[in-house]
This record gives sequence, structure tokens and C-alpha cells, in this order.
Amino acid sequence: MSDSMVLITGATGFIGFRILVEVLKEGYAARVAVRSSEKFEVLAQHPLLRPYSLDGRLQSVEVRDFSALDAWQDALEGITFIMHVASPLPLPMLDPEKDVYQPAVSGNDNLLEAVLKSSTLKRVILTSSIVATMPLPPRGPGPYGPDYPLAQQEPGSMETHKPKFDIINTFPGYTFGRNEMATSAQSMFSALRVTRAAHLDDVAKVHVRALDPKVEGDRNYGVSVPMQYNDAIDIARKNFRDAFEKGVLKPGNQPSEVVEWDARGTESAFGIKFKGFEEMVVDVVS
Repeated sequence: MSDSMVLITGATGFIGFRILVEVLKEGYAARVAVRSSEKFEVLAQHPLLRPYSLDGRLQSVEVRDFSALDAWQDALEGITFIMHVASPLPLPMLDPEKDVYQPAVSGNDNLLEAVLKSSTLKRVILTSSIVATMPLPPRGPGPYGPDYPLAQQEPGSMETHKPKFDIINTFPGYTFGRNEMATSAQSMFSALRVTRAAHLDDVAKVHVRALDPKVEGDRNYGVSVPMQYNDAIDIARKNFRDAFEKGVLKPGNQPSEVVEWDARGTESAFGIKFKGFEEMVVDVVS
């Protein structure tokens, strides 16, 4: 394990950061692909990561444009595993097609084309979303979700290239958990409101355990449990009664869109019992 290097994209984000921390805790070395060296400097100084930066197990490589044809040459040197967590979400978003869909698809395509030349790579783990399993609404696509199905790599679709590595797609539900990188309450929320949720701990755990060759590759794995957003009100009232009485927490209303995904197969494959919605709400509020 000590000689295994994991390339991680999106490590400055909510999910990617936790995955990075857990990968390092498990004894792997990690190389973080960042768009600027300044972003890595901030990351490396985080209390949870600083020890790994000092001992050399946390490295960085600058990849300014994931969609550039030669973007990944330096990043892939000596890599054993890849966790591609990043997906573009520029703000403000002026043109979803130009700013989100095209960069997401070309970024995936270029990365997968580049890794075909690797002699050390064993597995690629792609982070998608349960949104990728949803039909696009008749009113037209939202600005973020559709890039997932477009950019998703269908397991087995690279068989014509006869790669020496396999691919795992992960499909987390809307992910809740303690955000160690959050700088504001607003940064904890997005426009996705589906009725399948995942605890951040479980999402990170699935990614790390996916590095184990005992986990079958060239497969799709969902990470989610059923929920309704408005159930969070009763959960929060039960666990944080004082906060409601003082007006710190106030009830609201958030409709949920139904998504069906039975994730029991993932729990079995990874030896995990996913946390429920109550644990997610408690961890976020606390």
C-alpha cells in the first residue's frame, strides 16, 4: 500500500476533501490535481492534511485545464489509482452548455484517453451522481445535473482498447455531512433536491474501499438511502430543541423529487451499512 499513489481530482471540494483525508489515513500516498498552486497551498495547511504534507505523502500537480489534450501527462506518472471526483461548477454560470456540460465530458474523455498509455494504473474510480439516473425534466435541464450522464463512463465501454485497468462508477445521493472546508452556510447547499441521500462518511468509505482489488471492477455502485427533505424538521426538533426555542433553527419547506435506487448491493459488496437520514441531519446541524 505504501508504494501505491492515488491521483485525486476535486480534492478542494466537499466530497473530494473527505475522500483525500480518508485515503491518506489508510496509508496511501495522494497526488492532488489542482488548477492552481495557490489552491494546494491552502489545502496543505488544513489541520487534517498538514501532517501528510510534511511527511511527503501528500503531493500536488497543476492541471489548469482538465479538457486540454495534454493536461494529464505529468499527473499520471507513477499512478496506481485515480479518483476523478471533480466536475466543473463555475459561478456565475452564464452558459451551462459551454461552462458545465462540454468541460465535464471533454475532461473525462481526455483523462480516460490519457490513462490508456499508463503502465502502472490498476483502477479508475469515477464519481458521478444519482442525478445521472434521473430522466431530464420536461421543463428543460438544470444547470448541473445533466453533465453527469454525459460524462459518465459506462463500465466495459473501453474494452475495445483492452486496458490493463478497470473502471468503477460511484453514484452518491445528495451528500450530507460535516463540511470541513465550508466557509459559509450557503456553501453547504446546491440546487439538487432528490429523495436519495448519502452520508459523507459513506461516500468517502466507498471510494477508499474501492481501491481494494477484492471489490469487483467495471461496475456501477450507488451510495444512497431513501429520505424526504421535510423529515429534517422533526429530526432537528428532536435533537436540537433548544435551537428551535431560541429561533436559531426555523422550520421551512423543501419538496423532494423521487429517485429509485436500491443500494443494498453496494452495502454488500463493500461491507458497509449506510447511515440513515437522521444521522446526516444531526451531523450537519451540529
